Amino acid sequence: MKANSILLQTAYLPPIQYFTKFLQNNEIIIEQHDNYQKQTFRNRCHIYSPNGIQVLTVPVIKNHGTKTKVKDIKISYAEKWYINHIRSIEAAYRSSPFYEFYMPEIELILKKKQKFYGVIQKNDHGGAWYLYFRF
Repeated sequence: MKANSILLQTAYLPPIQYFTKFLQNNEIIIEQHDNYQKQTFRNRCHIYSPNGIQVLTVPVIKNHGTKTKVKDIKISYAEKWYINHIRSIEAAYRSSPFYEFYMPEIELILKKKQKFYGVIQKNDHGGAWYLYFRF
């Protein structure tokens, strides 16, 4: 039996356990109004690369000394981190089932250089990608 609803934090390419909550609940609420916390899955993920576990981090710009809501966090493009993420995901998963189905959309989202972190990105097919960026 499914629970009614669950409140989840934002997460960048979250682990499979995160998505099990989608199957266990009728309503999923993604929290965007809590204060941003560093060193969490909000802006980082772990992937299984050919050399072992690799951490991918989306660099963010946060106002120092103030509490900033997740939805107001800006993404830093001082470096081309998204290119490294795309290449790392490709090296780790290109021979995996469904890679060819999912990777083109993931790549499009990462290359859009979205300004803010914090909102679900809808894809062209009406589904939602849980990378949590917004323009």
